[in-house]
Amino acid sequence: MAPSTERSPVTKTGSSQPKIYTIPSEVPFARALVTGIFDRFVHKADPLALARTTILVPTRRAVRSLGESFVETMTAQGIGALVLPRIRPVGDVAEEDLIFDPVTTRHVEDGELIELPPVISKLQRQFILARLIVQWSKSERGRGYALGATDPAQAVQLGAELGQFLDSLEIEQADLAQLENLVPEEFADHWRENLEFLKIVTVQWPVLLEKLGMIDAARRRNMLLAALAERWRQNPPEHPVIAAGSTGSIKATAGLLFEIARLSKGAVVLPGLDLDMDDESWSQIDAVHPQYGMKELLIRMEVAREDVTFWSDGGDHVTTKSQARRRLINEALRPADTSDGWRDTVRRFETENWTRGLDGLSYIEAADMGEEATAIALVLRQALETPRITAALVTPDRDLARRVAAKLRRWGVEIDDSAGTRLSQTPPGTFLRLIADVVREAAAPIALLSLLKHPLCACGFPRGLLRNLVGVLEVACLRGPRPLGRIEGVRAALETARANKNGPVDRQVDDQLDQLLDRLHNALAVLFDLAETDEASLDQIIEAHIRCAETLAQEDAEDLGAERLWGGDAGEAAALFMRELLDNAADAPPVRGREYAALFSALMAERVVRPRYGLHPRLFIWGPLEARLQHADIIVLGSLNEGSWPVQAQMDPWLSRPMRAALGLAPPERRIGLAAHDFVQLASAKRVILTRAARVEGAPTVASRWLLRLNTILKGAGYEETLRASTPYLAWARQLDQPDGYHAVLPPAPKPPVAVRPRQFSVTEIATWIRDPYAIYAKKILNLRPLDPIDDDPSHLERGILIHQILDEFVSLYKDELPEDAINALLTIGQDRFARFADRPGVRAFWWRRFEHIAEWFIDREREWRRQYRTLSTECRGLISLGAPAGAVTLTARADRIDETAKRLVILDYKTGRPPTKLQVEAQLAPQLPLEGLIAADGGFEHIKAAKIERLVYVQLSGGTEPGKEIIIADNVTEAMALIEQARRGLVAWLSSFDDPKTPYLASPRPMFLSSYGDYDHLARLKEWSVPGATDSGAAG
Repeated sequence: MAPSTERSPVTKTGSSQPKIYTIPSEVPFARALVTGIFDRFVHKADPLALARTTILVPTRRAVRSLGESFVETMTAQGIGALVLPRIRPVGDVAEEDLIFDPVTTRHVEDGELIELPPVISKLQRQFILARLIVQWSKSERGRGYALGATDPAQAVQLGAELGQFLDSLEIEQADLAQLENLVPEEFADHWRENLEFLKIVTVQWPVLLEKLGMIDAARRRNMLLAALAERWRQNPPEHPVIAAGSTGSIKATAGLLFEIARLSKGAVVLPGLDLDMDDESWSQIDAVHPQYGMKELLIRMEVAREDVTFWSDGGDHVTTKSQARRRLINEALRPADTSDGWRDTVRRFETENWTRGLDGLSYIEAADMGEEATAIALVLRQALETPRITAALVTPDRDLARRVAAKLRRWGVEIDDSAGTRLSQTPPGTFLRLIADVVREAAAPIALLSLLKHPLCACGFPRGLLRNLVGVLEVACLRGPRPLGRIEGVRAALETARANKNGPVDRQVDDQLDQLLDRLHNALAVLFDLAETDEASLDQIIEAHIRCAETLAQEDAEDLGAERLWGGDAGEAAALFMRELLDNAADAPPVRGREYAALFSALMAERVVRPRYGLHPRLFIWGPLEARLQHADIIVLGSLNEGSWPVQAQMDPWLSRPMRAALGLAPPERRIGLAAHDFVQLASAKRVILTRAARVEGAPTVASRWLLRLNTILKGAGYEETLRASTPYLAWARQLDQPDGYHAVLPPAPKPPVAVRPRQFSVTEIATWIRDPYAIYAKKILNLRPLDPIDDDPSHLERGILIHQILDEFVSLYKDELPEDAINALLTIGQDRFARFADRPGVRAFWWRRFEHIAEWFIDREREWRRQYRTLSTECRGLISLGAPAGAVTLTARADRIDETAKRLVILDYKTGRPPTKLQVEAQLAPQLPLEGLIAADGGFEHIKAAKIERLVYVQLSGGTEPGKEIIIADNVTEAMALIEQARRGLVAWLSSFDDPKTPYLASPRPMFLSSYGDYDHLARLKEWSVPGATDSGAAG
């Protein structure tokens, strides 16, 4: 039968006086515990006394730490071989996963064997709860419920939260039956909806568990702890039993501690109970206080604080200085309701006490997280200069932990984060996730390139060769607009590139690209097919996912890819994850193929890969949970910002505060209290450095409440600056990459030989040349072309080309006479042209409406133009030759439209963007339109005779509030021909100057255009020399 978690009224045997001790926060807990055990239980007459001792500690990491402390103490005291005690974890790092680990799950109670059902796995429970959530959300009562979920990815996340809620109920031993009576009539209706939703765990879940013949891990743990407590209560063990380091935050654990404390050879050793706190402050402790858990535990154990004594004298670790530190930290964190007692503390503390308390305590406030990480890395690196000194960074911020580990690599120091790395951030995890993303995105360029450039991806090629092939493929067909879907679309884009002479020149590379696409197609085809059907089962998709990953990881035909993919700690964790997914796929909610990637990412995000062994023997990175009961000579407490340490209290999405209290659940702020206890334990060490960043990701931060309290009391005592001014690490961090001096970067000024300078320009290139000669140098002399962005949306340039093509086709088709329904005719042509962007719904959504506005405006203007002009040509090409010192220069143009009036020409230029102003044209900063007039006046356009120019007009076509607008640059022959002559003289002078070998191609010599980004600005390193104060005394060639 299952044991009860409540204590029975049977009279206890053993000692009636509970034996409860504490180890002060300034003393290394594990070492002090071991010292006390040796003093009490190790006798030369009985060398096996220690072996008969049982020690219960909170976590498996604490088991290892305590074992190491036993070895260290035996070595220090010259003790020979001893059989160590039985050290067992009462729980694991995450207390909601706490599982007692006895030798057997069978216990004898009143002569009857107790057999507990097997534990349901966390993933299986999550899948089943997610399935119930989806079913409920799709039901009549669940429709419209804010916290429901029909999407599988959202459902499994909600299933995980429901699982945590179940565990919290077990931790607090709450009665689920009370949920029905938690919502009085005056409460809002949504609370009743919440309770209806929670019937998933109160009604459906227990029935399902019973059918499965399984039990929740938290429930099983409670039953085991209760059975053990009852067993020891009725039959006290004859050997010593010590429970050490637990705060009893789990009620079942507190019940076991109650019994252990009353055993004749039992003892409970608490971490950092504050015996100095005054009674008034003790009575005012709330959930955010570091002593809250201790107070609650003592109440459950029916023990007064006065009955608790110190476990040992602490040896060399307890000094006047260490005691002063502990009192300072505890005083800073006294309950808010008694903080007026700080005045008495300031008066009562002597100068010597303040000095002792602050000795070894430092504070670093960095400008940002990068600077904070550098300063911490310097602290850890300096520790290595002293033999046998250990140092540890303790932080809940895994980003900071990764940064510090990366900073230490500059000195060849490898260190790992014992809190672990998310599986999704490891190479095997990202590789598996990228495969799912490629399938979901139908081989979209960014997803496909991310996969192909992953270090685990080989596709049957050596890695170096694959990198080269991927680079060629990217430039050939994955930049610019997105190809059609799947690998077939990439292949079609590559064929188009080959037809346009943009593909690879080398025939061997061409063949290898075909092989690469073939292998990608073969590896991904099954997954693509499964993604497009609603009939596939989850286990089919997972199996195809595994096969695909192993195939893509192959480097050659003999390599199966599995060893590369599943090797190492991260690979083994990934393999275990995929195995668990397969084993539990039948319990998952229905998943359509296209939903798999989101589901996979959501599930993987919860997995953490923890290192088996530390990479460094003297340097460590711990999370606050991993740091419990640990010790290092130098402790750095990092990321002391609100929201990071402590984390913000998470509100319960299902139960209000009164409802939680009625159920007997701890308030949400309980986690802050636990974090505060961790902080006090760590900050009381001999050498402590507190750090924070003033800004994180550009946003200002608020210092941790504990830091603010400490600074407040120190400021009142006049010691605030003492805390800040005691370390050089921040200054070192700022100097670390500081150069000895700065050398001014001069603007580039290349002067290529005249023989290689270009002799042909378009009219638009002339405008670029005038504004930015370096761009012409890079484009026409170095033959560099900017690469299109990957998976680029159609740009403003493409929109302009599209509008030009539509208008050109319309005017050419109806050159002589407009149709009766001209607007519909123009829109029909537009429909045909827009159809090319059918795979880009955003193009039609954003551009089509604008084009409709343009069409209405254009037809109105076209009727007016046709009353004045006759259209001669659209999109017509032209050129002329101009003399220059080094030889003739060809000027080319493509005019949007040339009309005729009274044997004179009108040149119209369509602009979908912002056209140049008349002042810019007159200043020869935008000579495009006058230069087109120059070519037309000289008879340079095809099929158009030379004639004077009547008008120069920009036609702005924005499609906005003002759909179109005529911008008249020249409105009569005299004005137009004057502008054209001015442009001709200016161009000839410009050509002559650049035929001088001393004339450099300067980068952006016109300050008025510095705000606009040029395609070649990064090559010219514009940002390095164009800042205020940059030198302009010379230029670099």
